[in-house]
Parts: sequence; structure tokens; C-alpha cells
Amino acid sequence: MIYVLWIVILLSSSYVFLIYSFLRHWELLPEWKPPLYWKAGKTKVSVIIPARNEAENIESCLSSLIQQDYPSELFEIIIIDDHSTDKTPVMVTAFNAKNVKLFRLADHPDQTQNSYKKAALELGISQAMGDLIVTTDADCIAEQTWLSYLVSYHEVTGKKLIAAPVIFHGDHTLLEQFQALDYMGMMLMTGAGIHGGFLSMSNGANLAYLKKVFQQVNGFEHIDQLASGDDLLLVQKILKKQADAMGFVKSTEATIKSLPQHSWRTFFQQRLRWAGKSTVYTDNTLKVVQMIVFFICAVIILLPIASIWLGGNAIFTAIGLFMVKALADFILLKRAAVFFNRSDLMRIFIPAEFIHTFYIFVVGMVSTFVKSYKWKGRRVR
Repeated sequence: MIYVLWIVILLSSSYVFLIYSFLRHWELLPEWKPPLYWKAGKTKVSVIIPARNEAENIESCLSSLIQQDYPSELFEIIIIDDHSTDKTPVMVTAFNAKNVKLFRLADHPDQTQNSYKKAALELGISQAMGDLIVTTDADCIAEQTWLSYLVSYHEVTGKKLIAAPVIFHGDHTLLEQFQALDYMGMMLMTGAGIHGGFLSMSNGANLAYLKKVFQQVNGFEHIDQLASGDDLLLVQKILKKQADAMGFVKSTEATIKSLPQHSWRTFFQQRLRWAGKSTVYTDNTLKVVQMIVFFICAVIILLPIASIWLGGNAIFTAIGLFMVKALADFILLKRAAVFFNRSDLMRIFIPAEFIHTFYIFVVGMVSTFVKSYKWKGRRVR
């Protein structure tokens, strides 16, 4: 039992240090506001959106994009239809906006690979007229100031690779609210890690990079074997060539709002898809962070079972470790919730903490053995 105690002390200390590091760098990261001397911007932008069976969401997405306060003559919206079986392409075609363009992945079968999304993005980028590529998803809604904040950040700081926040909206059930709270924490960690230079995280629903930088690293070449990774793996690939290229726009004005998964089944499928790319990460710090989080959740769950052999003290040790994790998580999530104006979500913190501990362990274990899954009607790996 003494060895177990030392493992628990090591894990809890590492976890508390991680949370402290994220919080410290989040506070040091200045909130972005375009300087007074920055006017309308000069950069030509191409917003690339892969879409598959998004008839319920595509109209809201496009409506938010054409209402951007960035000059309409300086940006285009490219929708890549990924073999939709609903009315997604029809709705895009019918959308009355001159800077909205539609391309169909089915017309370019030579670009199709295991990752249809990467293929769609590469097609869109090949057709893009803009110098700055901005990616988002078809179920997302952008703030009116979104592009202005991204472009101003690029033009003022010179950053060639830009991440910005993604949060969830339309959350009503416990599962949906858990995802919203959990994701705000991930956004805080993303911004803090990028600012501190110790972690390269991103989300393809709110990511920007220069087209020439994408071309310089040969796009998704060598990372196209996985269905996921159009964001994080690309970021790591770019940072291997240009270590100081990345910045994070800490601002609610640059935030993208996305929709959570509505069922436990699709939630676990999504998280398995994310976990599936972890084996090819080149960021060793990210691997270490993931290992610490997984092992602390695993120990919390497995210690009560091991109490059959270790005795009743194992249960109390697990409870103590859980309380340390919960306190650290509460401080981080509270800070994130305040920044993103979603303090209401803290009311479900206790059940969310149990869900987080359980799903991290389950997804981590299952992803070790399950290498293919079904996503949007396809079996992918």
C-alpha cells in the first residue's frame, strides 16, 4: 500500500502543478483587442467549411458569416460538400450571397483518402483566393467581429498560425452542459499552453493559417492516414518548421459557437475519434499531460476495486485523490466560465467531475484497442 500512496502523491502533485501552470499562463496571456490604429484590414481571407449532412445547421452558419463586419470584398466563404445525402448542397446553392462558393468532393475522387475532412479542406484551399485560410465547421456560428479579430491579430502580431476559442451553445441536457463546461476548460488550456510555449493545441472550428505556410509543409501529407487531426496534427507539423509561428486570440469576440453531441453514443464516438490521433502526436508535452490526466482518472476508478486486495484504505486514498482533482478542476473551470460568461454551468460541476473522470478512463482504455469507429455514417480509422 505504501507504493500506492507514493504513486497517488506523485500523480496529485503533477496534476496540481499542471493546473497551476495553465492558470498562470492564462492570466499572463493578454486579452486581444484590435489597436485603435488598426482599421479595416488588408488581408484577403478564405473561410473553408467542410460540410456533410448539415442541412439543419448550414443556413445559420452562413448567415453568421455574411454578417461579418470585415469588408465583404476581402473574404470568401468556400463550402466543400462531403458527399452529403441530405439537402446541404442545395441549401448552399440557394443561399443568396456572391462571396459564397460551393465545391463537391464527389467531383474530385482523386483527393479522397481515409480522412474525407482533410480531403475537403485541401480541395477548398486549392480553390481559395485568400492569403489567410480560416477554417470552421458547418454547425458553427461566428460572432460578427470574428474575422476582424483574427485578421487584426495576424496583421499586428505577424503570427502565421492562429488559434481562437470554440465554445458550445444550445446546451440543455446534463451531457450537453458537461461538454460546454469541459470545453471551456480545454480552451483555457489551449490559450495558456500556446502562450507559455509548452503545449500546441487547437480546434479546427476556429483555426487560421497562411495559405503559403500550408503549402510549405505540403498540407496534410504524412498525416492523412487518420480521419481526425486536420487541426492539431497540422499545427504540430507547422510548428516543427516554424516554432514561433503560433498565437492564440484570447477574446470572446473571436469565439466560435458550436453544437455539443446530443447523445452518449455520439459523444463517445467523437472522443474516440479524438483519442485515436494521440499515438501520432509529435508534441511530447501534450503526451505527458494526457498521460497524467488519464492515470489520475484510472487510479481513482481502479483503487476501490483494488481495495479487495489492498484493504479499505485504498478507498479513502481514491476519495482523497478525487478531491484533489476536483478542487484543481473547479478553480480552472471557474476561471474559464467567468471569462466566457457561462458561470451558470458551474452548477453542474459535481456531476460533471464524475463524468469527466469516468469518460477519460473509458475512452483511454477503449481507444487502445478500438482503432476504427463510425462517424457521420462512415466507418473510419
